Amino acid sequence: MESSRLPLELIYQIIDHSNDDKNVLKSFALAASALVTYVQPRLFRRIDLDLGYCCIDKDIKAYETFDEILRQSPVIGSYVRTLFIGQIIHPEDFGIGAGEILCAHHTAGSPPHVLTQTSLEDWFARKAAVISSILPLLPNVSNFVLNRQRDSTIRWDHIPLPTHNAITMFLGQTSLTFLSLYFVTFAPISIFASILQQSHITTLKLEENTLLRTISTVELESSLTSSSLKNLQTLVLITARPREYNMFYIASLILKAAATSLRHFTWFTRNSPGGASLAIVSSLILINRSRCCPRSPGPIHPNQPSNTHIVLGSLFLPR
Repeated sequence: MESSRLPLELIYQIIDHSNDDKNVLKSFALAASALVTYVQPRLFRRIDLDLGYCCIDKDIKAYETFDEILRQSPVIGSYVRTLFIGQIIHPEDFGIGAGEILCAHHTAGSPPHVLTQTSLEDWFARKAAVISSILPLLPNVSNFVLNRQRDSTIRWDHIPLPTHNAITMFLGQTSLTFLSLYFVTFAPISIFASILQQSHITTLKLEENTLLRTISTVELESSLTSSSLKNLQTLVLITARPREYNMFYIASLILKAAATSLRHFTWFTRNSPGGASLAIVSSLILINRSRCCPRSPGPIHPNQPSNTHIVLGSLFLPR
């Protein structure tokens, strides 16, 4: 007597209701080769390479394993829609010098992992190279998050030029609609200007970035003369030092550039009682009063849509 089999359509429905649980999806792919082509786009839809604070061996293994998968099966790159890239810390920022330290994140029960300047330089070079290799193989990413760990900084001036170029090219992909940058520091004005030329971006989040630390307002304004933010709907700006990083001026320029499309604007100053000092920003926005908006609206910008929701305030977090 033949064993009963579930119709493929029913199995597909079960897979669709798995909430993209990777363990569940892997089980289906291993159970039947006929399911592989249906499972793979869901299995690789969201790639999270931001492992947070972990052993550098574990960190680089995740990147190099994914790079190897893409090299063996390039079609997998077309399935990725959401990508998280983690910290790219330069060896100098560890402060080891000629000495050595024990890794605070080695696997429990394993021998102590000693970090030296040489091992950190090797990790940094390999990681930068793998990122440069991976990004061109992901043509359909719509959501990109570069760094999301508190107290983790990506210094743009420490990243090798090939990685600069790979990231810049990646930001220009028309598939990209959501972009989040966290603690990306010392980047040139050209990077910020490049982001603001991307008409396909609908959500932009800049948190604690020092893209413009030494840039004059004249240079800022000239970088936006041909801004293409005609589809930007959501803007989030979070910073601890808005004046030092020219964030008031950045906000005003972006709001002007996206005046006809913006629907949601959030501004927070972190750990600072000066969060209400928003004269420049509030003079450009129309606020719909609601419980989440602590302050009254400023003058109405003539081009601002009437249904834009604004959240202004201070965000106090433990240091």
